[in-house]
Amino acid sequence: MKARAPRTLVAAVLLAPLLLACGGGSNLPSAPGCVDPTPTVTAASRRDEVFTYANALREGVERLEALTDDFGLRWPGRRFSRAPEFRQEFVAYAGESACLAKHLIAFDPPGGEALIRLDEEFEAALEQYLAVLERGRTAVQKRNVSQYRDFRREIDSAHRQLEERLVALRAVV
Repeated sequence: MKARAPRTLVAAVLLAPLLLACGGGSNLPSAPGCVDPTPTVTAASRRDEVFTYANALREGVERLEALTDDFGLRWPGRRFSRAPEFRQEFVAYAGESACLAKHLIAFDPPGGEALIRLDEEFEAALEQYLAVLERGRTAVQKRNVSQYRDFRREIDSAHRQLEERLVALRAVV
């Protein structure tokens, strides 16, 4: 039994660098916490409130698209990568996108039946966006290439849904 212990120790020492080079298990780093609070806007008139609300949603959706585009530029070809940097950058991208989506969900409309209905539709689209981000995170964590391809298609669809909500909002505002 004592002869086996040194061999096990030697094997562990020799295999440790190999395991570390492969990125270790399937653990992903934690996403950074959300830091920016949801903005509270005070407007002088109802028209200003509606404009501020619509503008905040438009800018938020544009920022979500920019985050996805920026990540895609750093990792061209929309392909999964086994590089540890890919996983770290994906976590940062998904974390920042999730924070923004949650802030947009928390941003309340100024009132009015049409805006409240549109806000509910926006929130549903943003909840779907969050679910897609989580599926992407799971795919990256598991290093599942086919699930990552599905994520890429789904995130594009989620962006289209948000754009459609903006078009509907412009028709009301």
